[in-house]
Amino acid sequence: MKIKKHRLHPNKQLSEWDTIESYLSKNRQKVELYIRQNGRDLLSGDPIDINRLENYEIDHVLPRGFGDNSMGNLMLITHEHNAKKSNRLPLQYIESGECRDESGHIVTSKEYEQRIKELYELKLINELKRERCLLADTDSLEGFINRNLVDTRYIIKEFMSILRAYNQVNEFKTHIVALQSKYTKVYRRAFNMNKTRSLGDQHHAHDAAMLAIADHVLSNYYPNYDRRPNFKAYQKFMAQMSKRDRDEIMTTNHWVRVMYENTYNEYVNDKDSLIAQIKSCVPLYSLKAEKNFKGAFFNATIYPQSDKKEKGVLELLGINNDKHVFSSIECAAVDFYKLKDKKGKAKHVAIHIPKVIIDPDGNINKEKYIKLVRDYYKESDLIDEKGDIKTYYFRFRAFRNDIIYDTCTQMPQKFNIGSIVNQKLELKHIYNFSYNEIYGDMLANKKMIEEQFNLKNKYNNALNARLFKDIVPDQMIDYCLDNLIVIEDRKRLEASVRKFLKTHMNNFWEYLESLAFVGLVINRPCTPKEFYGQYKPVVNNLNIKPKDIHDSKNDTEYVKLKYSILGIRYWKTKDGLQIAGPNRAVNQYSKIRKESYSLNNG
Repeated sequence: MKIKKHRLHPNKQLSEWDTIESYLSKNRQKVELYIRQNGRDLLSGDPIDINRLENYEIDHVLPRGFGDNSMGNLMLITHEHNAKKSNRLPLQYIESGECRDESGHIVTSKEYEQRIKELYELKLINELKRERCLLADTDSLEGFINRNLVDTRYIIKEFMSILRAYNQVNEFKTHIVALQSKYTKVYRRAFNMNKTRSLGDQHHAHDAAMLAIADHVLSNYYPNYDRRPNFKAYQKFMAQMSKRDRDEIMTTNHWVRVMYENTYNEYVNDKDSLIAQIKSCVPLYSLKAEKNFKGAFFNATIYPQSDKKEKGVLELLGINNDKHVFSSIECAAVDFYKLKDKKGKAKHVAIHIPKVIIDPDGNINKEKYIKLVRDYYKESDLIDEKGDIKTYYFRFRAFRNDIIYDTCTQMPQKFNIGSIVNQKLELKHIYNFSYNEIYGDMLANKKMIEEQFNLKNKYNNALNARLFKDIVPDQMIDYCLDNLIVIEDRKRLEASVRKFLKTHMNNFWEYLESLAFVGLVINRPCTPKEFYGQYKPVVNNLNIKPKDIHDSKNDTEYVKLKYSILGIRYWKTKDGLQIAGPNRAVNQYSKIRKESYSLNNG
């Protein structure tokens, strides 16, 4: 076998830091495996020449397609051993008598097992890797894969039992499987789908899609993998692939992509492939409203008895007194009203409903509710001559996590109750994008930034090339704000954008993702001064400015969305806000502008 010549001079050691840094950067994973294997080839036990890591390859302990790319499933071995071992388990290869060390000695299973034992005792490998390395045959591998493919945590088992019982009662024939979450990472990498939790909620939908694909692929090649696996099907596929790609070193990514293509009869990069659709589609958004009337009535923070300040609503309701002064009170919902003020202008009123005035059955105490409206919120226009609520002004009751929007900004947001003490609401932005929305412009931005700052990359290794960490943050941000993103109200928002970007400069990729995120959200009409966070309008001044072009009647109002458990999608066009349910039920939602008023059962 022809060995590539070492790039460094044979007699030159890695003594200069620039050389060491560059070498480590290119061989980081191999160096880590070198350390974890105590400097030796895991199969033969021969010393590894750290100056010639290009002569060694990273191979998987478990057969490709069923393990992951973690250190617990990787080993560093020579080209020769990797080619000879093929898709066998390490111990299978050694017991075949084909594994020889540098001296020509045939490595025995006893020597190999002792080497694994020593690494385990030195805490260089964990119990899981030790078990993987010592699997002896296909029967033991079958059991191991079965245990590790399926998630066996207690809570998962309990949840699956509930789902199976539900299916049985309803005579559904759906087969339920609990795949381990690590498979989302394996399949994401194979399909070039990054995951960053801070850039929106869409990663939940993408994880679910990856698990569904993994299940389909595994079922195709490994039928009944959650029960008694058909290992022969897997072996047959391995043999076919080994024959087809005899001279190709297959990575896990390539392996998963081939299995996907054979399962779905399409290429991953086809413009109409399932993966392409997942990347281009904005996921359905669904959030369960918390109609919770139980739990703590008020915050457990108790002030000294002598402290009488800021009792407000708590004293009005008889909670704060000479013995107890609580700091705040928990609310279950907020009632929205719309009426006209004395000048005839539209007026929006929001009334918090504290849990302390709700009984265990969810019924609101009428007298205390009216007392809140009249004496605390000072909204006497909502009370009639008999002292009752003018219910014709009532619009709807909003619970935590309800999705609402106003017809002026037309931007759906999560309702978050707010504070009855401060008489403020809280509305949280919804961040839910297609994968391509986040990453579509990133490559273009990356190229422009690299050219502007002469950043070092695989195409630019010039002596004067710079690292991202060496760029002055303000210079980088100045360039991006001037050239790459548009902020319509820059004077108001620039400070918070700079603050946000500076906290996301740990590496170049994180910065590029954050820059793309800013570009998507910064010009939202409901964006507060601190663009990333919660919007907190005052209860009786909801900050609705009825001058938007979509509000021709100059009569803005709040709207609550009701939808199925599958959720909704929404987007903005020249005609305003567009909403749709799932593909096969696009009208499966409703806009609630007014609902019936009731003090019973929430």
